[in-house]
Amino acid sequence: MSSPIGGFYLHAQYRNKAAKFELMSKPKVTLKLRIALDGIPLIDETQTGTAETKCHLDNDHISVTALPTLIADEMIRLEFHILIKHLDSDIATPKQQVLNLEPGESLCVLVEGEERLTITASCSIIP
Repeated sequence: MSSPIGGFYLHAQYRNKAAKFELMSKPKVTLKLRIALDGIPLIDETQTGTAETKCHLDNDHISVTALPTLIADEMIRLEFHILIKHLDSDIATPKQQVLNLEPGESLCVLVEGEERLTITASCSIIP
């Protein structure tokens, strides 16, 4: 006769192995991000992470969460949540931007149509 606790332990071990396998099977991506306010860069960083895993970039001026998702073999969707630390309440409001890029492509757009705020992003898949 087996212990009921053993079943929970085995199930937890299985979940652990499944989570590790899923993480290893997702491709790695390199994200290059530059956000500028009135032409002055607030952040200009490159970070490597896993697809479908949030990536946090933060400094004294800005906090950015990026979520890279593979849409197809040759298309990456980047979803950004941006919070600028600024005295002007219009600029300091949380903003969102979604970009669809091909690997290696660089794109520069206005964030939520705000002329003062631009985002330049590129993303590549690491084999």
